[in-house]
Amino acid sequence: MKFLIFIIFSFSFLAKASLISVASSNDNSGMFFYSVSSGTAPFYFGGYVNMLKVVIPSAGVLNTYGPEGWYATVDENNIVTWSFTNSYIGFINTSNLVFCIKSVYTLSTNYSGPTGTLWQKGYASGDIYNTNYFLYERPLTNGIASMNVTGYEKFNFVGPLIPEPFYFRNLLIFTIFLFRRFLKIPNYFIAIQHRLEHY
Repeated sequence: MKFLIFIIFSFSFLAKASLISVASSNDNSGMFFYSVSSGTAPFYFGGYVNMLKVVIPSAGVLNTYGPEGWYATVDENNIVTWSFTNSYIGFINTSNLVFCIKSVYTLSTNYSGPTGTLWQKGYASGDIYNTNYFLYERPLTNGIASMNVTGYEKFNFVGPLIPEPFYFRNLLIFTIFLFRRFLKIPNYFIAIQHRLEHY
């Protein structure tokens, strides 16, 4: 019970300021960029092999790109998990780490929802270090001298938007209109346009 209380207390202490900063952008052609660095708190996320992670939900993932030493996996829900895999310890500190996702979708939206929703937040996780790169430790009262603190922090970002069905319908109507405007096309194309407009 003392162990559980300690963990909750530590997280509440660390949650007063942000441990991570994420700046997201895209090129309007399906490439999404995420620049990740430390936040305003006087701590860093760190860890050895597979301990330090950056998780970014997405949609229509075609490919991923990340910094040297980071390995990406994509699950069936298009959630991208980058894990630090080098043999030495890694940190999310003041140096920007740039992660990229290539999506089939070019439209964008804000991912700020709770876990399990379509546009859920991303998160970073790992051991907690002081800015002098020593592990953050807190003394315990049950006879153990100290213990390391591991945590995670969620963040909002901009990611791919899955277009609604009407977007494709309107795109098809517009394409047929252009063909009718500049080219002579068979009547059955005109019939398709009329049916779409009244769908």
